[in-house]
Amino acid sequence: WLESDDPIAAKVKKAVDAKVADPHTVGALFTILLQLINDPDVISDETFQAATYPYQGSFNEWGRSYVGGERGSAGNNVFSNSPDVLVAQLLSRDDAYNALAEISEQGEGQETVKTIPSHFERFLFVYNEYQALLEDLGDDFEPSRNVATNPYAGSKTSNTKKAASIDPSIEIDDNRITNPEAILWANLFDIRYRLLLNFLNHSFLLDNGSTNSGGFSPRGMIINSTFGEMYNLRSISAILVQTPLHPPLPGSLNPKMAGPTFTMPYSIDLPFGEPNRWRLHFDLLDASSNIIESLQKIKTQPNIQYLNGLKEADKKLMQTCLKIIEK
Repeated sequence: WLESDDPIAAKVKKAVDAKVADPHTVGALFTILLQLINDPDVISDETFQAATYPYQGSFNEWGRSYVGGERGSAGNNVFSNSPDVLVAQLLSRDDAYNALAEISEQGEGQETVKTIPSHFERFLFVYNEYQALLEDLGDDFEPSRNVATNPYAGSKTSNTKKAASIDPSIEIDDNRITNPEAILWANLFDIRYRLLLNFLNHSFLLDNGSTNSGGFSPRGMIINSTFGEMYNLRSISAILVQTPLHPPLPGSLNPKMAGPTFTMPYSIDLPFGEPNRWRLHFDLLDASSNIIESLQKIKTQPNIQYLNGLKEADKKLMQTCLKIIEK
């Protein structure tokens, strides 16, 4: 597409060439991956283990009925219809190849299909709409927030800071969150991010059926909790990008804001044994509760309803954890 006569393609190519001498498309990467996954000399037949099937994610569990635009539409054109969510269970090399090919086509497909545009076509549509919007709003329009590039809470020694300690004229990296309220939100975000990773990891250690007890499904609850943390991260991110990175100064018109930190935990390995895994979930929820209480004590807290709802939901999940631990 970049080599076509499309005027938008020319603009995109010019912008890309200005930053990258030899740009590579994601579609080309998928072509290589498909060749590799179809080569038994690279990936042996023993790699595809049918015995893992009960532990694999399925569309019924993870798809959330996101097919055929059932999430709803934000407009009245084909590009605003929500795309299908692809979740494939694999038994063989052919299953893996077909799944990867389907993902590639949905993401990078350049053949215009009026009913199912690829992600590439969707992004191109957004780009075109944005260019038209700029013509109306002018060059002074700023579509993004003034957010730190790589915000973090806590101490982190960087080469820039070391250099600044030697030469005061060197500007210190302005990504560290120093606003006390923003630090609390960032810490809460990181705990919920670790919960998300742990829930996702745990879901692949529970099979679909044999761990059920009556009407209770530990796997189902873990999957539901995984989605819950995705929504929590979205909500906390929206708060962080509206919370000043540093203590706000009087009269500051456009202070830099904090943002989602996505700090990787020191380990994503789960402990051995089901009771210990649920103890880990319980401990993280308990740590989250302490931060929530600190945030609730802040006067004129604008997000008190969200904090109250989150704490109540956590309390119910902690009770479930305790029931499983005590079995």
